Amino acid sequence: MSKHDYTGLLYAEPSWLEGFARVLDVGGVFDDFNYSSTPEEADRLALTSDWYAVGADLHRAIRRYLADKIGATTHVGRSSGR
Repeated sequence: MSKHDYTGLLYAEPSWLEGFARVLDVGGVFDDFNYSSTPEEADRLALTSDWYAVGADLHRAIRRYLADKIGATTHVGRSSGR
């Protein structure tokens, strides 16, 4: 699971060989999930994953907005020199 991929908390990430074997797995024998000891723990992990994803999206949007805003103000009043 990558740093910004929060969906991986809900399922096990297969290796390259397991991924290749899944292509041939018609019966779904290789399906593997991350199990929780209680339904409450599964809900907590899912909600935590969702909020981390929302936070990451907000952080990315704020950074992009600030970069655009700062980039727009630094070019004000400059001549192109042409």
